[in-house]
Amino acid sequence: MASEIVGELRLLQKRFRERDVLGLKDLAEELASESFILQDPSLLDLSLVAYACSKFLEKPYIVESEEWHDFDANLMRILDQSTIVFKQGREKDGRALVHTAIMLVESLSGALGRFVTSVIEKARIKAGAQMYAHGASLGQACALTGAEKRALAEYIGITRMLDKYATLRVNERLANAERLFA
Repeated sequence: MASEIVGELRLLQKRFRERDVLGLKDLAEELASESFILQDPSLLDLSLVAYACSKFLEKPYIVESEEWHDFDANLMRILDQSTIVFKQGREKDGRALVHTAIMLVESLSGALGRFVTSVIEKARIKAGAQMYAHGASLGQACALTGAEKRALAEYIGITRMLDKYATLRVNERLANAERLFA
């Protein structure tokens, strides 16, 4: 499991360093799905960071701010440290460092963000929607991501997500879930 996280951390760092907004959004979706399938909260946390960074990079007033330089350097330092710690097999410490990255994101969002919804809360909703699209129930997606149930349900309804993904009957969803966790 640690090798999986190390690879994902490196990919997150690469896409962030390259300012690859679309790549970060794609990575956020992939990590949310993997987090659901593998039941790994560290992958969810990386998903939240990837999504938040993509949103920041879309906003010139953020990336041109004085605060951005410190954020950029601190985030890369935290991701570097996380990679080292996970490589050493110290998963608990690695998870704590990844959580520190989320707090760093929240700090910048609070200082500079003009977001109606916190960038991390929005990331939780996006991750929850991704999990829902891959077979999680609404309640399960909320429990895993920390997203508010009402906000997630509204988002899923507004995005026409159900049109994008084939809707499965309950017995098919259950069979898929049993196959994943068997």
